[in-house]
Amino acid sequence: MWVQKHNFVAVCDFTGVPAGTYAATVLDDTNSNGKMDFNFIGLPTKGYGFSNDAKATLSPPSFTAAAFVYSGGDSMLVPINIVYWSL
Repeated sequence: MWVQKHNFVAVCDFTGVPAGTYAATVLDDTNSNGKMDFNFIGLPTKGYGFSNDAKATLSPPSFTAAAFVYSGGDSMLVPINIVYWSL
């Protein structure tokens, strides 16, 4: 799903999602190429984040680290903070 940011905030609304265990990731795709880009030493050049604020080290976090349980039916807020690397 793609959504535009407004005042540094993006909101995704999903409907019809059954109860279950999920994880989410976001990418601030500033150049709209649909992928993560990296600099010459391998650091991400775009912002990214994962549910539960799960941390990436040399790879994305595990599903378990980012997982949350959705009970179904009601709305659920899953905030994700975006990480931006800089040198």
